[in-house]
Amino acid sequence: MPMVPVDTLLLNLGTARDQEQYAVAGYLLLAQDATDANCYVDIALNEPQSPKIRFYKLTQIRTADRFTKLFITHPAQSGKTLTLLIGGPGVDARIS
Repeated sequence: MPMVPVDTLLLNLGTARDQEQYAVAGYLLLAQDATDANCYVDIALNEPQSPKIRFYKLTQIRTADRFTKLFITHPAQSGKTLTLLIGGPGVDARIS
């Protein structure tokens, strides 16, 4: 069985970000884990002026077209972290 590419990005939310750019590519984005249910980040795909999507723990999106950049914005959230899973085509990250 072929391996499906998956990356993770652990974000320390203690310092605010304003459209901080990350060069990651995929078709699936999942907030896989977070310190608590109130942690969040706002993410624009590919361009900083794209609509922002708010990600809390277990928020996910799938895109028809591959994204190549994330622009992440959030206020400082002391002591909190959020882990994003970035998946390639064929990644199945269903939440049950």
